Amino acid sequence: MRVTTQQTYVSMTQSFNNLSGDLAHVVEQMATGKQILQPSDDPIAATRITQLNRQQSAIEQYQSNIDSASAGLSQQESILDGVNNSLLAVRDDLLEAANGTNTA
Repeated sequence: MRVTTQQTYVSMTQSFNNLSGDLAHVVEQMATGKQILQPSDDPIAATRITQLNRQQSAIEQYQSNIDSASAGLSQQESILDGVNNSLLAVRDDLLEAANGTNTA
């Protein structure tokens, strides 16, 4: 079977187009710093990345919840300290009154 010049040209053109596409893909990977640009590049790794992104979002939400709870607890602690100080002052006043050290 003879290989014509046109068949050679078509084959080389297809190879060139394939290599150009591969080069463009590699350049895009380098520009973005990402190895996986589309899930079809590596479906297993893409699935793992999706799982890790979900876990990271959940952890960030947990941290936000912890920060909110800590702020609320700090406020409640301040309020309880104030109530405790007031009760101690009342106790001291009652002890003074009971001991008769209070003169009228």
